[in-house]
Parts: sequence; C-alpha cells; structure tokens
Amino acid sequence: MTFVIGSAQTEIAVRDYQERHGWADGDETREALAPQMRYLVGTGRYPVFEQYALGATRKDDRAWEFAFGLDCVLDGIGQRLGI
Repeated sequence: MTFVIGSAQTEIAVRDYQERHGWADGDETREALAPQMRYLVGTGRYPVFEQYALGATRKDDRAWEFAFGLDCVLDGIGQRLGI
C-alpha cells in the first residue's frame, strides 16, 4: 500500500511542479533542469543515476514506471520470504 500511495503522491507532486513552472511535459522539465543535473552528475557522486539517465528510454511512461516499481517491490518481498 505504501508503494501505491507514494507513487500517486509523486505523480501529483511532479505534475504540480511542472504546472507551477509552466512546463508542459517531461521534455520541457528535463531541459529546464539540465544545468543542475549536469552539475550534480559531474560531481561523480551519482554514477548509477548517470548510467540510468543516459540509457533510459521510458522516462515519461508512468504506467510502465509504476508496474516496474511494483514488480521490484513484490520480487523483493518474495525473495525475502524465500518464494
């Protein structure tokens, strides 16, 4: 339940953030935040995020993100329970 609530809250927060800044979609949001992200990635502190960001192809597919995240949570629970 926590995953579902967190996902919904995140989606609402992102949409609200985009609306407050006048960004219509993920492309505009990424373009606006690119300088800050380049700086953060350039510090070398986030190599896994950098690898993801450079290779991700489904950055705006909310349904896929939710399904993938839920699969990860359920797989983790299954692993923990030895299922």
